[in-house]
Amino acid sequence: MGSNHRWGGGTEGVRASGTVARPGKAKFAEEERRRREKEKKKEGEEGENRRKAKEKEEEGEGEKKEGKRRKKGGRKREGGWRKKEGGRREGKKQERGRRRKMEKEGKIRKKEGEERRRKKEGKKQRRRGEEGEGERRKEKEERKEKKEGKEKKEGKEKEEEGRGRSKSEGRRKKGGEEARTRGGGRREDKKEGRRESRRRKEGKKQRRRGGRRRRRKKEGDERREGEGGEGGRREVEEGNRRRRRRRRNRIE
Repeated sequence: MGSNHRWGGGTEGVRASGTVARPGKAKFAEEERRRREKEKKKEGEEGENRRKAKEKEEEGEGEKKEGKRRKKGGRKREGGWRKKEGGRREGKKQERGRRRKMEKEGKIRKKEGEERRRKKEGKKQRRRGEEGEGERRKEKEERKEKKEGKEKKEGKEKEEEGRGRSKSEGRRKKGGEEARTRGGGRREDKKEGRRESRRRKEGKKQRRRGGRRRRRKKEGDERREGEGGEGGRREVEEGNRRRRRRRRNRIE
């Protein structure tokens, strides 16, 4: 395994018999040692720098600058984008998120909504060609108003006939105010029903667990199975009835 081995020839690690202990072993060991020494040296230097900075701070010279951020690979700079090591630039979305965060913290001034909107309008007009845009918008709005008026009228007629809106119509947002407020109480009932069925399911599960091993009635035990006595079926049912009555009163 001499000179034509992939780690090159050389005599390191070659035994007297001519067999190779591990090609390049000595070379690797040497590299490793050098790397370790380098790291140690670096750590020493870092420690030194830190110490100096601390001393300066105590003397009151080197106050830390607020809001200065370390420059990173792909941040936006005056000179446009700088690519990261991998060649990928940070996307627009990250930039937008960062901007929002800074706006929140008050580090940069928020773009006023009006300004934003104006910009957008300008863009649209440029895209469509400036003439005809206003006309198109007017037409659109007129159509919308007509449609809404028609729907309102229909809704009123139906209510006058005595047939209120059906459930699905009530949910439609377009039908003016009355549609939105109708069925306001329905949601609570629905929730209540869901809770009730969940409770029932739980009870069922517990009964299934404990119900199969029902103990045999002892002699002289007056309690009829599952009925009277404490915790018997009758007591539970009475409690349920009471609870239901209370709930009904509350809803009314």
